[in-house]
Amino acid sequence: MAPDAGRGPRIGRAILAGLLVAAAALALTSALSDDQANQRTTGQGEVDPYTAGRVVFVRMGCGDCHRLAAARSRGGIGPDLDERLGRYTHDALVAQIVDPYPQLGPGEHGVMPRDFGRRLSEGELDDLASFLLSAPKREERDD
Repeated sequence: MAPDAGRGPRIGRAILAGLLVAAAALALTSALSDDQANQRTTGQGEVDPYTAGRVVFVRMGCGDCHRLAAARSRGGIGPDLDERLGRYTHDALVAQIVDPYPQLGPGEHGVMPRDFGRRLSEGELDDLASFLLSAPKREERDD
């Protein structure tokens, strides 16, 4: 038996196990997002932008890059949203999400995806901005 012959199956099993864990996490996140999206309205039938925006934040993976206490996210790639959100109005935040690098030309890019304007509806962008802008205020009240 070759010295590395036993490693192939173990590496394959490790990769398969990792893929299964990732698939389970994705299924759980999708299920939670669907449940939360179904609860998007209050008892009076009004849209709850905070909950709907939190669903968008989770679904789009914003917490992978950004720290935000209200979402229990600890991403360290992008700006800390707990520190930065106070600088934005609703419209300015939507504009920042849709075009995070207005100074860059075609073909130039930063870390944040530049396609959220295509991937999210106007309503989802509004809900996301509403969640982000009210999240720090809710965290202060909950403490």
